[in-house]
Amino acid sequence: LVLAMFLAACASDGFDASVQAKGVDQENPTQIYKKVAPATVFIKSVLTSDYLMSGAGSSIGSGIILDHQGVILTNAHVVDKAAKILVILHDGTQLNAALVGSDPYTDLALLRVDLSKNHHATVLLGNSDRVDIGQEVVAIGHPFGLGYALTTGVVSGFGTTPDPRSTPHERVIQTSAAINPGNSGGPLVDKNGEVIGINMSILNGGQNIGFAIPI
Repeated sequence: LVLAMFLAACASDGFDASVQAKGVDQENPTQIYKKVAPATVFIKSVLTSDYLMSGAGSSIGSGIILDHQGVILTNAHVVDKAAKILVILHDGTQLNAALVGSDPYTDLALLRVDLSKNHHATVLLGNSDRVDIGQEVVAIGHPFGLGYALTTGVVSGFGTTPDPRSTPHERVIQTSAAINPGNSGGPLVDKNGEVIGINMSILNGGQNIGFAIPI
């Protein structure tokens, strides 16, 4: 519902949710990575002067390309207090991003970049209401900014984050797929190659307990 509201708000600005690649049933992790990674980006935010004075110069995360107009979905906390947002595509292209909108309450944000006409990779959004516990998933992102990485796991539960006040989502996806700093805003993908969640956070002190916003 939250994502639908975001996309509706951007409809008048050229967003076309129908521009998506078709999925293929029951792909293996290698096939999933080859399909989804080109539509996943690395995000580096240069923080405002107040944050620079505190010693925190930048923030990193991931995002997904939603359409050919260059609309990118990520976590709000990835771009919070950013003076400049740099997006790095799968092929290494670096682009400056404009912030379309950000909602800290839902921890979602939309960016826009100018894609070249040769860039065709966009994600296919799935249906998180159909996700079951035990279902195999993969997370794709940039842990610690070290480069593209894929981790595998299962949907291990549903519910709220350890601090339910931090998100209004009633059915947060809990996963055993490893999520680290830099994965925030990246996709949680099912076996069909469809994005079913946006990786958000981990449980400090826990083992293989991560959380994703249902798509």
